[in-house]
Amino acid sequence: KANTNTGPRNANQADDDALLTWLAHTSSSSSDPTQLPHRPFVSAIGTINLDDYFTDPEINVQNEWYRALGVTAPQPPTSDRGSLFIVYEYAGVGANAGLLSTPASMRRLQLKPTKTFFGGIVAPPPVPSFQSRAQCLIHGLLKQSLQCVAYLHTHGIYHRALGTQSILCPTNPKYSSDTNEAARNLYCVDATAIQVKLADFGFGGTLQSCYSDEGFLRRAKGFGILVDEKAIRAAVQFPSATSEDDDTQSSLAPLKNFAMAEDLHALGFVFLGLLLGSLAEPPTVSIDPTNKTASKRKKQDAIVPGFVMPDTSEERLQAVLTDIFGNDIEGFRDYVEAEELWTKVVELLDGNNNAGWDLIEAMVFARERCSKSNGGGVGDGSKSAFRTARDLLSSPFFDLS
Repeated sequence: KANTNTGPRNANQADDDALLTWLAHTSSSSSDPTQLPHRPFVSAIGTINLDDYFTDPEINVQNEWYRALGVTAPQPPTSDRGSLFIVYEYAGVGANAGLLSTPASMRRLQLKPTKTFFGGIVAPPPVPSFQSRAQCLIHGLLKQSLQCVAYLHTHGIYHRALGTQSILCPTNPKYSSDTNEAARNLYCVDATAIQVKLADFGFGGTLQSCYSDEGFLRRAKGFGILVDEKAIRAAVQFPSATSEDDDTQSSLAPLKNFAMAEDLHALGFVFLGLLLGSLAEPPTVSIDPTNKTASKRKKQDAIVPGFVMPDTSEERLQAVLTDIFGNDIEGFRDYVEAEELWTKVVELLDGNNNAGWDLIEAMVFARERCSKSNGGGVGDGSKSAFRTARDLLSSPFFDLS
């Protein structure tokens, strides 16, 4: 800890010395700070805008890098060395799917009215049509989220903690430079304005990480998935050798499918919550915002006083579908249809021969479908077969216009 009584310069020097000592101990058994420049890391505190250097050939990148960050620029890779970059990307504050799970009409109430040139009060414009909002949600958020999961699974990565908070929806840079613009703008119904990205990979990893997770293996067994302990031990101890062994890979295939199914199960309830939340249409009543009854005064629609939006969180929807309706998707549909605020959502999911309900069912019951064939049955064409994220991208629900 620096002694601040010695003055700012000495305090900073003490902090630097402490940092150098810590880096020396963490990089090797040697405590000689003079060896630090030869260690495979660089400590950089500061900011630098590389865009300026890409557009101005007169700027010396090496010198500017050192001036801004206090360290020499990383060297280009050669045959015997390279540079490892850790890149952090700012994806906006609060620009996640949870922001979009509130009905549009209720989000509109949070907007401040504007004033005209002569001091008049102008209420926010009406919300976009249900059709345009539905298209933006389906193609801009739902489909892109599924594409992200499909990409992960294709590369052998499993998120294992999907939720609305882990689905970021920053603005596509081609649409706006404001990272939060598309998610926060109620009137943005351009599906290409959102660029979905997944976050919160604290529990994520490869199938290797699943093998050592007792909770995962216990859930797999609970769903009747074959857990070959011998194959798991071989895969953990000899990953390279077992990756090319057909018998071992065949024994581990049920667990691989179950890992994918768990991600789809979680994402399915996220989809359901977003559809029932974002596209809900609470009951409204026409009011006179000026409290005057003159017939020439234009009235506006407002949500009925006392209305309480039903809980559409993933946890609540899962409890309703599982505990109340016993995983009966048709009974759950009737429950949703009984609420007038979800009439149009039900019609949307009913479209194209129940394409929406089929997609939701395939996702939320992905684990059950794995267990029916002990993790197999992928792509066998039957309606009840387990389908991967890549397979589900061809759902007719995404073709709705």
